[in-house]
Amino acid sequence: MKISLEEAKNYLRVEHAEDDHLIQVMISASEQLCSDILRQKLEDISDEKEVDFLQTIVLFGTAYLYEHREEGGQESLVTLLKALLSAHRRDVF
Repeated sequence: MKISLEEAKNYLRVEHAEDDHLIQVMISASEQLCSDILRQKLEDISDEKEVDFLQTIVLFGTAYLYEHREEGGQESLVTLLKALLSAHRRDVF
């Protein structure tokens, strides 16, 4: 499972290229946060419904980071992601 820059820019409604690198970094950060919360690698998930759900969550996380990029602090995002992903979380790695 990998979110493309184009997918993220469409989700964010960003049409310019100035923030491409920033958005790519935020995609990676969102993927890592989700992976850490789930206690598993996102690329190891194969169930189509779960992949679709997780792609939406990664896009949500990317959008949150992008919209709050000047504020700093990710505590609110982590809390939201934990709530959204709790049912999918593994007990152990």
